[in-house]
Amino acid sequence: IDIMIGNVVGSNIANVGLVLACSAILAPLAVHIKVLKTELYLLLSISLIVAVICWFGTFYRILGIMFIAGLILYTYLAYHDVRNHRVKEEELQGKKFSYWILLCLIVGGLVLLALGADFFIDGAVDMARYFGVSELVIGLTLAAVGTSLPELASCISAARRKESDMIVGNVIGSNLFNLMMVFGTTAAVMPFHLERQLLCRDLPVMIAFSAVLVPCLVLWQGVRRWHGVLLLCCYLGYLYTLL
Repeated sequence: IDIMIGNVVGSNIANVGLVLACSAILAPLAVHIKVLKTELYLLLSISLIVAVICWFGTFYRILGIMFIAGLILYTYLAYHDVRNHRVKEEELQGKKFSYWILLCLIVGGLVLLALGADFFIDGAVDMARYFGVSELVIGLTLAAVGTSLPELASCISAARRKESDMIVGNVIGSNLFNLMMVFGTTAAVMPFHLERQLLCRDLPVMIAFSAVLVPCLVLWQGVRRWHGVLLLCCYLGYLYTLL
């Protein structure tokens, strides 16, 4: 379970310190904060709630179920909030596929993702044991970066098309999903508690990387290139302390 917890925390850190940073370095991100303001503050709130729960004890099954229910409710409300915002025909780019083809692609992608994640975790655990590295460190580093690589590729592609809102929304949404669904599902199946080292070192780093988005998005209305350089340097420094 250590590698899973480390993967969630490490992935949330990597999404900001690596994915968002590299995207901003490639093309400064101008963001409409009104679109993402609710999600940003929700991410900070959930991060703090997770920290408080784990600091004072065990992440119990009922809390996991509440997290899953909260994510479902949020998704439902978000869907109804945007369902009436239709995209103009001329704004649609790329090839058009039928409903069934899109459904097959989504289902097939989910199946392959599940299989790939299983193989990846098995390989990461074996590597940790082979080199004598703790599973927590593997989850915070190798597994976290590996999990964030697809998002890095998609965000870099979006940065080239100047789709800043999509990049920031992808990072915030991914971090929300990690905390609410992964932590929630894990606790619902097997209640857990975090190691003291992760509580005192890695969880505060995760919260700090999330909190730094507030001044960037609220005060500067985006993530500038020098913000990206600073975030990337901080992330590399964090990785150095782990290795």
